[in-house]
Amino acid sequence: MPPPSARKTVTPQQRELLKRWIQEGAAWGNHWSLEPPRRRAPPEFPKDAWAKSPIDAWVLESMKRQGLSPAPSADPYTLVRRLWLDLVGLHPERSRVERFIAEYQLDRNRAIESMVEELLNHPGFGEHWGRLWLDLARYADTKGYEKDLTRDLWPYRDWVIHALNNDMPYDQFTVEQLAGDLLESPTMAQRIATAFHRTTLSNDEGGTDDEEFRIAAVKDRVDTTLQVWMGLTMGCAKCHSHKYDPIAIEDYYKFYAIFNQTEDADRYDDEPKLSIPSDLQQAELESLQKQRQERVADLDRIRGESQSVIDAKWTIAQAVSATAESQVGLVIEPDRSIRALADRPATDVYQLEFELPPGRYQVLKLDALMAKVQAQDASERLGLNATDPNFVINELQVVVKTIDGSETKEGCGR
Repeated sequence: MPPPSARKTVTPQQRELLKRWIQEGAAWGNHWSLEPPRRRAPPEFPKDAWAKSPIDAWVLESMKRQGLSPAPSADPYTLVRRLWLDLVGLHPERSRVERFIAEYQLDRNRAIESMVEELLNHPGFGEHWGRLWLDLARYADTKGYEKDLTRDLWPYRDWVIHALNNDMPYDQFTVEQLAGDLLESPTMAQRIATAFHRTTLSNDEGGTDDEEFRIAAVKDRVDTTLQVWMGLTMGCAKCHSHKYDPIAIEDYYKFYAIFNQTEDADRYDDEPKLSIPSDLQQAELESLQKQRQERVADLDRIRGESQSVIDAKWTIAQAVSATAESQVGLVIEPDRSIRALADRPATDVYQLEFELPPGRYQVLKLDALMAKVQAQDASERLGLNATDPNFVINELQVVVKTIDGSETKEGCGR
């Protein structure tokens, strides 16, 4: 690296630099992100009118090393402009400038503290500083490839702004974006935060392979996570072990495995997605759900009353025997229903014998009932499989056996 074909050579100046480095001991250390932080005592606090806090001592020491000295204090008009541009990215309103000048003339320090406090509570603070984080999160309102279609990611943008405006602790800020949905009973906001890793590019171009771009998205998440939180170019190790940092290609794909379990897969519709109603919409939704529950309860009550009337006019026949031409088992259940076992063929001929109390019968009704199948989802369905749930009767013949033993074929149909 680089290959000979690149025709890059080491210059004499670079050779001399390497020699001097070796002569000085060839000191080599880890990347700063791999070193544990160490507390250092601040420089001796200068007895200087310019220095106001221990932080100023660090600044002054660095300036002196570079032969610099503090600039004179800015005039109040320049100062208020700088505060606004730095904290919220906007120019101050004229009325606010005039008020600051009046406060500044009475008490300079108090005026500055009051202005800073006001700007930290300004909604524009999170909007201004959130841009920097959204750049790291590769935020965009479009998908990035080819047609570059729109996608709705603005709730994540608003989450970042809200987090900054509410001074969310950095550890919480980190956890919720990387694993907010894995927290115990996650809130909607914590689930939205995980969109940090849904901002990867998505390719809707015809003929593309979804799995190819799903993998590209997973790798992007690995690279971005290490760049943002550790300052490491771990992406180099997707092809080879890192040349400068102690990251092996094996380590890269161990980290890759953590993100290679997400549900999204470069789908055209961007599924899975969250439905995020506003407060007003949520209140309306809850009201509609309550109304629906009331209506369902009313319908259930009416159905129950109607069914009672219907049931009074029908007699449920008691099965005496049930056989199938295929010899598959037919089970007579305690509720008088008949169930064919799961291994039944696609077509069959059933012969069922029922016993009825004496009386006059004019109508025969067959009910195809939902039954749970022995499958992983244990869903209730008709028919043989989930893709074709129909229950079809091709031919029906009814034979009546009277008490004296005679038989009468009452009818048949197709």
